[in-house]
Amino acid sequence: MKSALRLPMPFDQHSQQTVVFKNNTVILAWFFMVAWIGLLVCFTTAAASSGVPVSIVVVLVVFWALGLGFAALLLRAPCVSVEVSPDGVLIRERALLWKRARTFAAADVKISDIIEHQDSDGVHYTCSLVLPDNKAVAIGQGTSRSKVEQVRVQAISALMNAKRRTR
Repeated sequence: MKSALRLPMPFDQHSQQTVVFKNNTVILAWFFMVAWIGLLVCFTTAAASSGVPVSIVVVLVVFWALGLGFAALLLRAPCVSVEVSPDGVLIRERALLWKRARTFAAADVKISDIIEHQDSDGVHYTCSLVLPDNKAVAIGQGTSRSKVEQVRVQAISALMNAKRRTR
């Protein structure tokens, strides 16, 4: 007789601890953009100091446009820290040019299902904290479904414990 797979609740119901979830995946993209812009500066300087054909200048302009467009998007993309405690849910978001902190009651937020995205790099999984205004804050992302499921189970458990402690 096979037993069903049971995921343990990672936090006991009497715990007063704060559970923290961090999503810092955007940092890698920030470093990539710094390298991209740095290389563009080097290539543009080299092209300016030597006579280059118009086709090379056009290619450089296209790469500059793409680089500056992606850099503008990444300046708005935040690192996220979510703290779940008996006092509620604290969400801290920090980007290169701004930061904010928001607090919600544990009963007002919920955890999304795992969302699967397919692209040229393969399959990516995301689990989010859904806020009262139906906006989502990603707390788990990756190519391993089991790791994202583990984050989801921990988040559900932490929210359940926080709701119990506020009653």
